[in-house]
Amino acid sequence: TAPTPATAVVTQEPKTPAPRPERAPEAAKSAKTEAPAAGKHFVAYYLHGKARCVSCTTIERLTKNALDTHFADAQKTGLMEVRLVNVETPENRHYIQDYQITNQSVILSELQDGKEVRWKNLKQVWRLFRDETAFADYIRTETEAFLKGDEAGSVKR
Repeated sequence: TAPTPATAVVTQEPKTPAPRPERAPEAAKSAKTEAPAAGKHFVAYYLHGKARCVSCTTIERLTKNALDTHFADAQKTGLMEVRLVNVETPENRHYIQDYQITNQSVILSELQDGKEVRWKNLKQVWRLFRDETAFADYIRTETEAFLKGDEAGSVKR
């Protein structure tokens, strides 16, 4: 059975350039993979490049597992979605600048009425990926805090 839009994970490159919600809320309203235009919505990104090492694919797998395990309800209701994005494609390169990343990263993003209002880079994933339990705990606690509005480490737009 096919995943519903609220639980679907974007694993292929979009056929059209992904709009940047913080700069183009009107475009986000029409794009199927973008956040709902009204209300609060969260996106957990795993941003990666074309070359994928074992560590990178492990971080992706552990991130997805932790989010699917601990935030399944938030994904089912559409409050949160998980996106896997190759930042080396032309339409996705803006993520490098938007989130000031230099390598594969897990980013939490909060959108309000289609506009990004804050984001956070979960930088400890690189330190923790060899310990699956610690990694899952980190993703869970950071995501719970972010969803509750904890601004520690967040960057406001």
